[in-house]
Amino acid sequence: MKEAALKNKKNHILVESILFKDNLIDNTILDDFTSSKNNYQALLEANNKYTQLLNQLPAGIYTCDNTGRINYFNEVASKLWGFKPKLNDDTFKYTGWYKGMTNGREFLPDISPMAMAIKKGKSYKDLEAIVEKKDGTVINICVNIDPLFDDQQNIIGAINIFQDITNQKATVKALKESENRYRNLIQGLQTPLYTTDKEGKITLFNNAAADLWGHELTIGEDILSGSFKILNTDGSSLPLDESPMAATLKEARPVCGIEIIILRPDGTQRIVRPYAQPVFDDDGNLSGAVNLLVDISDLKASEQALRESESKYKSLSLALEKNIEEQTSDFLKKNLELKSSEETYHKMIAAVS
Repeated sequence: MKEAALKNKKNHILVESILFKDNLIDNTILDDFTSSKNNYQALLEANNKYTQLLNQLPAGIYTCDNTGRINYFNEVASKLWGFKPKLNDDTFKYTGWYKGMTNGREFLPDISPMAMAIKKGKSYKDLEAIVEKKDGTVINICVNIDPLFDDQQNIIGAINIFQDITNQKATVKALKESENRYRNLIQGLQTPLYTTDKEGKITLFNNAAADLWGHELTIGEDILSGSFKILNTDGSSLPLDESPMAATLKEARPVCGIEIIILRPDGTQRIVRPYAQPVFDDDGNLSGAVNLLVDISDLKASEQALRESESKYKSLSLALEKNIEEQTSDFLKKNLELKSSEETYHKMIAAVS
């Protein structure tokens, strides 16, 4: 039995000592070595695939050891940081950001969420932060941090997965501003208006609508209308599921100009012309409806007053006409009587003469 060192082509020692038997390598040892080499090669290939996979992810990923030193980061992380920190170096610990702020409070690296994960084993889910890059650029990020443990449940570091959400935050802000402008516009209208989702639940109404209905509504609970009760113009009850808004949602078409009567909680009534319009999303699917309510009660009262006035005028005109006819007839009668009296007088004068 002999011993020898096994080296590669560059004369680097692969195995410090190996047994020979009858000038031949012991097959058992050779099999073990070959297996170890194959395992090592498979491990390298797996590591390369793992690294490529992490670099292809749209999120920044980095890990720290239990002292806070960065020992791995992917390409997205370095791009978001704006530089590539040196691995296992004490210069940058816990984070690659120069400054950070969460919940309105600035944090230093040693009290950052990553530091707390390593020091206290704390996890963070969907934590939003404002951070400053090396070049001074400020961005919004969303982080998810988990501590890493060994087999004995000792903390050996932590992993941080983070994304740049600056554009999303700007979009959300713009959307909120647009929504506020829309709501302010709706509230500023003097004409009653309200909206519903596709199920008919009221999602928005203005003050004019509440004044028309005679009470406030609960968003998301009241359905199709805020009216206490709806009547047809003949006074008969109009079921809610047969109202103009219900027809618009059922048939995805406008329902406009039909006159209805809204009964308020205090018993008063208003005559209204609804102008219900369906609302569609970008894909053409029905997403809800908007209803503009034109209160024509005063108009109807004016029309009624005008009709009554016309009726009174007509009656007065007829009475006046009759009175004129009567007076004319009386005048003609008296005129005849006067002529007859004159003729009699002239006859009497002639007789005396």
